[in-house]
Amino acid sequence: MGPLSAPILILMRANAFIRPCFEQDLEMVWLLAAFHAQGSFAMLEDSALSLAIWQARWASVVNRELPFLVACTENNPSRVIGFAYADAPLLGARSLNSPAIELHLAVTPALQRHGLGGQLLGQMLEDLRPLGPQNLFACYGKPAGASEPSPAEALLRRGGFGHCATLPGAASKFGRSLDVVIMTRRP
Repeated sequence: MGPLSAPILILMRANAFIRPCFEQDLEMVWLLAAFHAQGSFAMLEDSALSLAIWQARWASVVNRELPFLVACTENNPSRVIGFAYADAPLLGARSLNSPAIELHLAVTPALQRHGLGGQLLGQMLEDLRPLGPQNLFACYGKPAGASEPSPAEALLRRGGFGHCATLPGAASKFGRSLDVVIMTRRP
């Protein structure tokens, strides 16, 4: 085991602390999102957005009183290891009477498939409950024609989401064609 292995194993056993994202967390959120944009098919953005864009996105979400959460290690609440936020892309400047809210979620790669995504998703659903019944949706990419369920699909199914649509070859990333999958959770 190398010197970098031990801390990761400790984190995998630690429980996450889920809390609201604050402005000082955005650099860590930005770095995690940049990693996924440049190294994952699931995140549909194919390049890292600037920190300024993430700051504007965060401000837009919290100003509309939608949840933007971070997961931190239990012993260090400033160490961001995942994030999730709800956005109402169909709203524009309208009030929160939109029938659809999009969920976004990312977890540090070393901690994927250890329950952290489920913790974030569960807290997100709980935080959305006071808004009343909402149609929720999530979109992700997977290699075109892949038949096996992706980790994103498995997570969303555990959270009560069902398949809505697959847009074959609707995007490309890393020189490969991607299917864009939309999953929904209805009230």
